[in-house]
Amino acid sequence: MWLLIILLLFLVFSIFMFVRSSNTKNNQNKRDTVKINIFGKEYDTGATKEDIEKYEKYIENISYDNNWLDKEKRLTIAEREQVGFSGFKLYSENGIYCVVYTNDDESNFNVGLIDVKNKIILYRKKVCRAHRCLVSNNGTVLCEDWGNYKTNANYVLVFDITGQIKLKKRHNGAIGDYFSINNDGSEITYNLNYSGKLIKINL
Repeated sequence: MWLLIILLLFLVFSIFMFVRSSNTKNNQNKRDTVKINIFGKEYDTGATKEDIEKYEKYIENISYDNNWLDKEKRLTIAEREQVGFSGFKLYSENGIYCVVYTNDDESNFNVGLIDVKNKIILYRKKVCRAHRCLVSNNGTVLCEDWGNYKTNANYVLVFDITGQIKLKKRHNGAIGDYFSINNDGSEITYNLNYSGKLIKINL
């Protein structure tokens, strides 16, 4: 609980500092600021709705390699509105398909496939906790599902272009760093973290 409070206060402080740095010294007009409630106590962010929108756009433009704020891998605000959740995106090598996913188990959907050329969402699905996903050039999606918090089971899932499950394999432990699907979607390869065993499956 204290960690949540600290994170929320840090967010308030970040917005406040961003707004403070954005405003000129001559801007002394009184503004309607946004207030948030944290466990029954009200805090003034010192920012208007417009300021917060500006801050979100600022965050969207931050890019760190291999970081949760990686601009190239994060869904933009507009993309989040389209797919219905906040998360990550990854394109097929030919650029025709884009898989979107999040490990948020409270979202109505947390895995989806987009036809980039025609700008169509081919499907959206609900798995438990989608940790990482890949998509081949024919729209086959490989997904690592962390499962629920009550078990140590992880799942390797494969969906076809319509969202139907082609493969579901359970492992009592974490999937390793090696995790791949070939370009034509006919083969997946991954390793197990606890044993290092390499698994190759023809679809």
